[in-house]
Order: sequence, then C-alpha cells, then structure tokens
Amino acid sequence: MIIGHQRQRKIFQNLIDKKKLTGSFIFFGEPQTGKFTFAKFLAERLEPQNRTLSETLFIEPDEKDTIGIEAARELKSFLSRKPVNSYLRTVVIDSAQSLTPEAQNAILKIAEEPPLQSLMILIVANPESLLPTIASRFQKVYFERVKAEEIETWLIGEHKLGSNQARQLSRLCFGRPGLALELIREKKLDFNNLLTPADYQLFIKKEIISLYEDKLKNTTRLKELLKRLAFIESLNTNKKLQLQAALWNR
Repeated sequence: MIIGHQRQRKIFQNLIDKKKLTGSFIFFGEPQTGKFTFAKFLAERLEPQNRTLSETLFIEPDEKDTIGIEAARELKSFLSRKPVNSYLRTVVIDSAQSLTPEAQNAILKIAEEPPLQSLMILIVANPESLLPTIASRFQKVYFERVKAEEIETWLIGEHKLGSNQARQLSRLCFGRPGLALELIREKKLDFNNLLTPADYQLFIKKEIISLYEDKLKNTTRLKELLKRLAFIESLNTNKKLQLQAALWNR
C-alpha cells in the first residue's frame, strides 16, 4: 500500500495507462520514505493479472553489502528478453549506492542504449552516492517525507493500532512510514525505553526524538541531524563512524 506520494503516483499511473513508462530513473530521498514500495507498486501495476512479477527483476546487495558486475550482467540479460505479461520489463535496484564502480559503468552503458520496452529504477538516499555519469544520465524522482496525518490513518486502518498510539507513532517516525513499520514489527512502541547507546540506529533516533520535544527551539539542529543521518546511512558502513558523524557538533 502506498502512503503519500500522490503526485508521483498520478504521474507514473498516467504513463502506465498510456504505455509510455520506459527509461531509467533514480528514486531518491531519506531512508524509509517508501521508495522501494513505490517501485514495487509500479511493477504490480504493469503486471496486474499476475501474482508473481515475472517481468520484474529485483536486485539488492549481497552479504558483503555490494552489488557487483554479475548483477549488472544479469540485469542486461533480463532486459534483453521480450516481455510477455506486460509491455515492458522492469529492473529495480535497491540500495543502489552498493553498486561497484564496474557495475555502475556496465549499467550506464545499458542506459545509454537501452533495450526496447525496458525500465530501470535505482533506489538511493542520495544521488551523489552514485557515479556522476549515472546521476546525470538517469531521471531523478525525489520522495519526500509523508505527512503525519496520512501515516496515522494508515497505522489505524492497515495495522489496527489504537488512535492514541497511532498518533504518537505517526509524529515520532518523522514522515518515514518504513520506520513506523519497523518499530511495530519489533514491538518497540515505547519510545521512552526502546533505545540504548549500544544500538546505533535506535540511539540516533532517540537523539532526534529528544530534540523533537522542543522542535521550534531545535529546528536547525533537527534538520542538520536528519540530513547527516540520511547521508551517512547511504554511504558509510562503519557504525562507530556513523555515530560520531551524526552526533558531531560544529
């Protein structure tokens, strides 16, 4: 289910209806704002009669947190075959910042001379985490944070939360429905007790939540911290350095 992003939904649905959705895109924005969910939504709209998305290939990082040249070759082979259950074939690369330079260059060549009836979507927090040639060649679509009211309605209707709990969670997930879902699944809905310094990501979120209690006073600090957190999550795998960078003060 898509939460928010009505403008993007309208634009892409119109392209699907006219069978004009082809090319190469970068979906970018803060983590957990629904970029991958939206890409999957598009794939489902392109294959409405199929339970299994036979014309869609999803690629994600391996156990080493990389996406290498073999994945790029698989992508090329997949897109070269003629679609049967849709008018095009789709490849979605999640966490595309994990693509090796070799893999990115291979994908760039495919994008420069794309197979007919093909669609590529790269998902990242920050386009600058990709090679400049990739970032300039692909069309960019920004996914902003979702309104708290929309998340609250979704939490009540889809996940059966009580109104008070849904309202609290919708405010404290900072427009990121993926974060709200993560906390529901982990049954960590008590924001006063769910965080410890040993847990990097949740510790940072506690810092943000504490600032949010006086958001008018801490607006500048909140914006800077959220921006840094999104950037370092997309580029840096060293948790200690992530923590130091996120909490660094000028």
